[in-house]
Amino acid sequence: MRVLLALTMLIAVQAQSANATEQEIASARVTVEEYRELRRQCSDSIGDERKACFRELNAATESYQVAKGLLATSHTHDSNNLHLVSYVDY
Repeated sequence: MRVLLALTMLIAVQAQSANATEQEIASARVTVEEYRELRRQCSDSIGDERKACFRELNAATESYQVAKGLLATSHTHDSNNLHLVSYVDY
């Protein structure tokens, strides 16, 4: 998780620039995916392990928000960002 926090600082500094590079976008995607995986792990854990997991998740929230913001402002569109909607005509 220390890697995630270090990455957060890097993304926060880089997010200040108007144009995000591909490497910055890739790092932000990794941060978001790691946060989501940790959230899933926390949901599956119990007892003291669950408490510790949610403390770690809470500590990573800021980096997740920065990464999500970077992705939102970079206007990247790929299959990970698509939400498919089915249309059924009755």
